[in-house]
Amino acid sequence: PSLPPAALTTPIVRSRRARWPWAALALAIVFVASALALALVLSGGDESGTRTALPRTASAQITSSPSGARVFVDGVEHGVTPMQLSSITPGRAVRFEVRSLNGDVLDAEDVSLAEGERRVVSLSATPPNGVVRVSSDPSSAVVTLDGEVIGATPLERELAVGEHRVEVTLTGFATESDVLRIERAGDRASLSFRLRAAPREAGPRETPRDTTPRDTTPRESGSRDPSAGRAPPPRTATGTLRVTTTPWSEVFEGSRRLGETPVQLELPAGRHVLTLRAEGRPARTETVEITEGEVTRVRVIL
Repeated sequence: PSLPPAALTTPIVRSRRARWPWAALALAIVFVASALALALVLSGGDESGTRTALPRTASAQITSSPSGARVFVDGVEHGVTPMQLSSITPGRAVRFEVRSLNGDVLDAEDVSLAEGERRVVSLSATPPNGVVRVSSDPSSAVVTLDGEVIGATPLERELAVGEHRVEVTLTGFATESDVLRIERAGDRASLSFRLRAAPREAGPRETPRDTTPRDTTPRESGSRDPSAGRAPPPRTATGTLRVTTTPWSEVFEGSRRLGETPVQLELPAGRHVLTLRAEGRPARTETVEITEGEVTRVRVIL
């Protein structure tokens, strides 16, 4: 009764610290909901779960210097350079190789491609030696290189740098030979032989006596034997033409097809206009002068 009324009541103070757990929980709920919404938008937002299709393969263009080398992908041959390879499985290492005629690996590279990636792979295809291609008409002639039989035409063989003698023989035909020189590693040469029938050996034999009665009927004055005084047909002067191209090509003179390079043939002496046509290359015209009894060589890079 002696205390004042204010002393009988206790003021209620609300603490701000009791509110922070609920605020943190609310913020966490908002963050999780926002993350789920963002993931739904990035995934496409539809019930089927489909999304924009991305390329699942890669491609590579294989080139070599010089071109025309054999290409192997993981040990499997796919053709010659330059070439385009598609549908390559991405994400794993793929081994690209270029090999020589004997199967030796000249250069190789391991490549791992990403989805949709396109890459140019350049390899060196310079062989450690030179290469010679030997052909003949007719074919299947035995080829002897520096005194050693190496096969039958047509064939290709790697050669060491230097001078080599090539000889071709075929039953019923005269033996032909030529000398070639490989100046440096990587040189490519071609030899083409046109074989001629071997002359028959003429043995001694008796000349049969002519027992046909002669015509003794006197001829009228002024009459002449139709065959008398007739000049023999003129002999056409010819020369040999050898044509080699890189890459190989078809050889035409006008509309007449002469063959595929390397080619060797006889043509009348004089001027000839040749057209060389290789797949994927523009046609090229070459004018050559054939000299009687001589060999004219034409080497062209298309």
